[in-house]
Amino acid sequence: LEFIQREMTSQEGGFYAALDADSEGVEGKFYVWDREEIDIALGKESELFCEFYDVTQRGNWEGVNILRRLHEMEDFAKARGISVEELEQRLADSRAKLFELRSHRIRPGRDEKMLLSWNALMCSGYAQAFSALGDEGYKQAALDNIEFILKKMQTDTGHLFRTYSETDGGKAQYMAYLEDYAFFVKALLD
Repeated sequence: LEFIQREMTSQEGGFYAALDADSEGVEGKFYVWDREEIDIALGKESELFCEFYDVTQRGNWEGVNILRRLHEMEDFAKARGISVEELEQRLADSRAKLFELRSHRIRPGRDEKMLLSWNALMCSGYAQAFSALGDEGYKQAALDNIEFILKKMQTDTGHLFRTYSETDGGKAQYMAYLEDYAFFVKALLD
């Protein structure tokens, strides 16, 4: 949900449709890592980080590395003689450094149209996350999305539009389908 908020949410509270898999013509390039760049960025913390996230010299996917967690936090910490809290903090610090480094890469393209059914499903996800976790930010994201839909994707007569695009000053179009209404009602109930 933090990823959605950061990467896929408009300032108005709508959720964008998709991100491209490619950047610079290479699938996944924005998200993958070489062991060497991690070693340089993290220094002495690199060994622990790479072992935890299965980063190797030859790569774990098509010659590069996708960060993937193969270990339970408790077992990994115990095997290294450190506390879970220390491990979590060291990994979090390392992820923050890599996140900053990645922010300078060329980002994948984003399809900025917003689809009513997908927005309603995401809204339900935020509402359910709030119910389970009590995070007020999740509740606010759901409420902002409902407000966005009612403000930007509803006709004067109360009918709903299927799509909305911010380009050209904001334009909603195509009458909503049954699935749009069904998922929107579910989002309102959630």
